[in-house]
Amino acid sequence: MRLLNLDDLSAPKKTVQIRGVEYPIAEQSLGQLIELLNEQKKAKTKTSEADVAQMLLQQAQMLLPTCPTEVLSSLNIRQLNALIEFSRVSDDEILEGVGAEVKKVEAEATKEK
Repeated sequence: MRLLNLDDLSAPKKTVQIRGVEYPIAEQSLGQLIELLNEQKKAKTKTSEADVAQMLLQQAQMLLPTCPTEVLSSLNIRQLNALIEFSRVSDDEILEGVGAEVKKVEAEATKEK
């Protein structure tokens, strides 16, 4: 008998730091993904910046359920977008980005010598 244990296929753990406190990013379920996609679809038809900001806040709350709403509300749009983007990319993509940044810094340091 063969067994596929889906419990073993958990996503890699990611955390973000806000005001010196680390918060784990919650893995999104299929239901949450559908809800998010529906909200994004609605946001395209909304003209109010407040509505779009509220949608971003709701998305951040789904990603960081342990983070107080007051803390999330204090983030700026750039920080919220960075949080959402960070939650979407795979660990391999993050490592590739870090590796590229290290190579860039090393190249600049070599030029300065």
